Amino acid sequence: MAEATSYLCLPDQLDTESRRDMPQELLISIVRFLPANEIALTGRLVNKATAAHFRGLQYCTVRLSQPTPPHDFAQRWGSPGVMRGLTLKQRRQLLCLTASSGSLPNLQVAAKYAGCVLTAKQLEAAAAAGQLEACRWLRQHGCPWGDALAAAAGAGQRAACEWLLERGCPWSGEAVYAAAQGGHADLMKWLLARKPEGFGLVYSSELLKAAAKGCDLATLQRLYMGWRIEQLVELDKWQVLAAAASSPTPDWQDKVLWLKERGCPKVYHACAEAATCSDALSRLRWLRQQGYPVDLTASMNAAKRGDIAALDYLHKEDKELLMHPFIVIATARSGHLTCLQWLHTHFHISLEAAPNPAAGGGHLELVSWLVEEAGANLTAEMFSYAALSGNLELLRWLRQRGCPWDDHVLSCAAESGCGEALEWLVEQGCPWEKDGKAYRTL
Repeated sequence: MAEATSYLCLPDQLDTESRRDMPQELLISIVRFLPANEIALTGRLVNKATAAHFRGLQYCTVRLSQPTPPHDFAQRWGSPGVMRGLTLKQRRQLLCLTASSGSLPNLQVAAKYAGCVLTAKQLEAAAAAGQLEACRWLRQHGCPWGDALAAAAGAGQRAACEWLLERGCPWSGEAVYAAAQGGHADLMKWLLARKPEGFGLVYSSELLKAAAKGCDLATLQRLYMGWRIEQLVELDKWQVLAAAASSPTPDWQDKVLWLKERGCPKVYHACAEAATCSDALSRLRWLRQQGYPVDLTASMNAAKRGDIAALDYLHKEDKELLMHPFIVIATARSGHLTCLQWLHTHFHISLEAAPNPAAGGGHLELVSWLVEEAGANLTAEMFSYAALSGNLELLRWLRQRGCPWDDHVLSCAAESGCGEALEWLVEQGCPWEKDGKAYRTL
């Protein structure tokens, strides 16, 4: 595989005549062994037949968390001002994704042109991906430790944990909890064995909650022998059971039943946490059969994911669970247009609370539907929320339709960190605040 990658890393490594003479089946076989980003950026450029063969979305998408050819990365991101169209959040995310890819040349380019300082988040991303060279470079360039040990532990990266501790990263109980929540029981034990003398407590409630979330029943039972659930206060007990109700392990139901037998109460938090899962509907049905109550929190969590099936089930259980404006706000903020349309069509729920969170999330399609189909009013407050999102396309759309603005808009755009949006607003004559808040935000 390594030979194939080096052989076809760049289109110009094979001259035109060589590519023409090579059987197409062989070319496709070689390209198939390339990393995903190499296929998208390099392999598909060999010839039209190869591009047609690798035309699926998985072959056309560049994932920054995976290694990207440095020449392509530099061409896209390696020049001053190239990230002006990104918000501060997006630029920081780009740095984190690049750090997790482990490509030092790309990380150096991203750090140079991102226009924001390196933070602990980048080190945490690199540690979680086990990218030790990236960790070393980030430390050399001033990144604090932050929660790097917990990030590595949560991802099961023991080598990264060893590297961090050997270089002075502080031991933390959070790392133990993260390992347990990630289902890495051996790493959890390894970290516990390295607890420094004189260090504070490892809280039984946090450890049991993390194990209920990520470990299997057998591991949870072994921990229980040393960290008695009966000794927990009532609040901790329901948190442990709620963690089990949202656990990704196949035996999550067994954990819920076992915890119930040991005194964990039947409270609504179990259904609330279950509603955060992709299989929320089946979990909610089972929990309800076991007698667990539901409340508004479960509906809000399902709405955040746009889970129509779960919301429909919850409505049948209790019609009041979908009637609160918080459901509309959660759906709109997350940008789930289909779910919001379903709520409005089937239950005639008021959408009065939807425009601002939709604009704040930068969801142009949703804002467009609310204004043009649902009759939402264009307001200066909506424009300010849109400016906070940093979505220039949305700002242009609102401006074209005569949406009013006020002197709060520029400071909101500055807070988003999107230089392109801020410059456009100034060019359009957006009013300034008299106290110069936009300048201070920058």
